[in-house]
Amino acid sequence: MREREPRTLRYEVWQEEEHPARFVHIFTFRDADAHRIHSDSAEVKKFAGILYPECFAPVEFTDYAVIVSNV
Repeated sequence: MREREPRTLRYEVWQEEEHPARFVHIFTFRDADAHRIHSDSAEVKKFAGILYPECFAPVEFTDYAVIVSNV
């Protein structure tokens, strides 16, 4: 991913242990353009095209502001 999206500074996927169908994705983008490039990528479109039709409810996105980090 770094080679294709060098301005995506961080990408993590966490899976809930007790509910393996639940995930949290953590992204850090250098800027809004990096976010757009990621969102418009062929990989994201393929992922969403496979996953979203299988979801029981609409996918929810929540934006958070970093308060403190050691990264």
